[in-house]
Amino acid sequence: MILDDALESTVVLQLLLKRIEEIEVVHCCGDGKEALKILEVEPVDILFLDMDMPEMMGWEFAKLLNPRPVVIVSSAYGGFGYQAHEVGSVGYISKIPDWELLKSTVGDAIRAVEYRESLLLNNSTSFQLRNFTTKR
Repeated sequence: MILDDALESTVVLQLLLKRIEEIEVVHCCGDGKEALKILEVEPVDILFLDMDMPEMMGWEFAKLLNPRPVVIVSSAYGGFGYQAHEVGSVGYISKIPDWELLKSTVGDAIRAVEYRESLLLNNSTSFQLRNFTTKR
């Protein structure tokens, strides 16, 4: 899912993501309320999230999600690093992203999704912290 109030940014990101075989954009939304309704019915694995939107800021939206998809922050401004960290973002890209950075960030997101799925399949209560595995 791409959640961004700027249509032109959404179009550019969609075109770039079409070049990545493992990614399929299933939803594009312009506001958080619409996205929440869609995610209630059809959850997604990866969320490209604009942080600066008029009705609901991106980090406010992300905090409403449970479970939360893997988040990649997309912003025209560089001042949302703290908020990106707070929502557990795996990456931070600009509205018109560098192709190599986008591929790398999407790769990180795919690995995060695969890791979550492996935990669910194994019914595991452990998680990886850097190079260590910790049990809860």
